[in-house]
Amino acid sequence: MKVFLPLCLLLTLSACNQSGMYKSVQMGQQNACQSLTGSDYDECMAAHSKDYDQYQREREQAMQ
Repeated sequence: MKVFLPLCLLLTLSACNQSGMYKSVQMGQQNACQSLTGSDYDECMAAHSKDYDQYQREREQAMQ
């Protein structure tokens, strides 16, 4: 039991960290879209608007 709680805490923090990193990278990509106009901007934003849960599901499917 002494090992279980710290392990759960570590896994929880790791998941938050990955989600936060994904969001940071996504924001950088969306900022780069700001230099585009019209449909190029729309396509760029659509390509970089996937939430972390959707990204994770697609990543797991691709790894199978």
